[in-house]
Amino acid sequence: QRISSMMAPTLILDDQQKPRLALGSGGSNRIRTAILQVISNVVDFQMDIEAAVAAPRIHWENGVFHLEPGLDAGDAAGSGRRSLTDGILALGDRPVWWPQQNMFFGGVHAVSRTAQGITAAGDQRRQGAIATLP
Repeated sequence: QRISSMMAPTLILDDQQKPRLALGSGGSNRIRTAILQVISNVVDFQMDIEAAVAAPRIHWENGVFHLEPGLDAGDAAGSGRRSLTDGILALGDRPVWWPQQNMFFGGVHAVSRTAQGITAAGDQRRQGAIATLP
């Protein structure tokens, strides 16, 4: 059986069909969730590209829900809402809270085009870096 690709170059177009975001990651089956979360951070939550790449990530697989630090697992008592941990347990999944950011969650590198110009972000999970060329 052929294994799935270990790369996922992705291009997001704006309303005029021009490139808005180019991103990708190498790795395993977690690259899809890593790329999707960065796209959602930019498109849905209007984060700049550096913040979107650096944001905490999640990954669910085989009944285990992996979470990076920065996602609030706290007690929601008195708020009328369930805590994140309660929600995960209600699904029957086992939460695994990672103590720090980790390559387990993929290393996404991205370039974004905005009204202010072009910006890039290298994922620190993969010791990513960016450079400006003259």
